[in-house]
Amino acid sequence: MRARHGFTIVETTLVIALSSALAAISLPRAWSFIDRMLAAKKDGLTIVPLKLLNRGKYIKLVISLAKGKKNYDKRQTLKKRAESRDVARELKNR
Repeated sequence: MRARHGFTIVETTLVIALSSALAAISLPRAWSFIDRMLAAKKDGLTIVPLKLLNRGKYIKLVISLAKGKKNYDKRQTLKKRAESRDVARELKNR
């Protein structure tokens, strides 16, 4: 299994948007939060946006950290999907 390095476009855009929004406010607590999120990203976790809240002149993005599926989990999911697709196809053709 090859390790994935770097950030996706969405994650990079998210970090840039958060950084630019917080630069205007310049809250030290928020910067430490971003640093912790980026450190977690390097540990193999993914930054997942959950909600985008809009109230007045501020925009709040609710984010979380998630751990991805392992390859064997992905194969099992693909196998189950293929089996259910085959069963549905057989029932349709009857």
